[in-house]
Amino acid sequence: WIHYYKNNPITAFAEMHDWEIIEDSYEPFEIWNVETKNWLGNEKKHFAKLAKDVRADAIEFFLNNTIEVTTADFFNNYIADENWNNKTIQIVKFLYSALLETDYGGNIQQIALTDERYLNTFGNDEENDALLVGSFKKWIDELRKGLFIRFNQDVQQIDYQKDTVRITTQNQVFECDKVIVTVSLGVLKQGNINFQPELSTEKINAIQSFNYGKLEKIILTFEEQFWGESRLFYYMNNSEKSLKFPMIMDFTSTIGEPTLGIYYAADFAQSIDNQSDEIILSDVVSILKQMFGDKYLSPKQTHISHWSKDKFFKGAYSFSSDWNNKQYVEALAKPIDNKVFFAGEATSLEGQAYVHGAYLSGIREAERLRVLRIKK
Repeated sequence: WIHYYKNNPITAFAEMHDWEIIEDSYEPFEIWNVETKNWLGNEKKHFAKLAKDVRADAIEFFLNNTIEVTTADFFNNYIADENWNNKTIQIVKFLYSALLETDYGGNIQQIALTDERYLNTFGNDEENDALLVGSFKKWIDELRKGLFIRFNQDVQQIDYQKDTVRITTQNQVFECDKVIVTVSLGVLKQGNINFQPELSTEKINAIQSFNYGKLEKIILTFEEQFWGESRLFYYMNNSEKSLKFPMIMDFTSTIGEPTLGIYYAADFAQSIDNQSDEIILSDVVSILKQMFGDKYLSPKQTHISHWSKDKFFKGAYSFSSDWNNKQYVEALAKPIDNKVFFAGEATSLEGQAYVHGAYLSGIREAERLRVLRIKK
């Protein structure tokens, strides 16, 4: 994904290299209702508009109130003022929750209405998203040209007590004048890296107060595109305490062969974190058979992400559960003694949780080092 691609540095980079970008407005879409075992039909557009209106009202509510609420609190209070029947409430709340939980990786009871990303996301053009054909790998390959990257170096300690910074891995010790730390918020939360001296109370508080979302994807490729022309499918199962595989997306145009991506996040992702791939795939296949019946074909290739269990990530990306999101971002981004610098999505007010946010944070810290070098 290139989110808000019209003003995105990744878009400019892609255009410079003549890479194909495909706009995505998530249309057409379908909603499968587990209770009725059927597609929602033409009324789906009505419910989608109501969900969009709720998000617009959330921004207005934030701008005109100083009350600290979660996105769930806002929705429940908003509904209290509407004359909606139970069916409307059920469907609109599902759509609202599905979009937020897969965007943040947290449930709506956790997400603060004041999270900067929440306001940025819904304050921009809803259709201002695009996909880079061939994935971000081509972008990373271009960025790494001419760089000597040392792999298999698991950083265990960063010692900045003296003039020279010492970085200790399981294999060797590196000495340098400056270091930019770009590990994930999940790794910082785990305390896998021993900082000497210890990080400041302000920085530790920011690390521990920030939430780190869970978002996983199951990628399935097929011989044929049996699901038709729809780009997005919602799997609405309101009997679940948390959202079970709420969104299924068609990635055929960017992958080059019939491909579906099944998303799952937050509490549900947590609940199946330790299940085997076989059990997860079996559940997903059962759902696809429900939705598509005789049209369903077995996948020829499968892949399940495990970002939450990956020791170098421990999750997806950051989000805030209180009003201090900006404070946490700024505290995390603050350099230490002009020797230890921090970059990554959780340090970016320009694109928290997004690839372009991480990218811009790296440019920010490189510029900081350039200025320090000139002053020296």
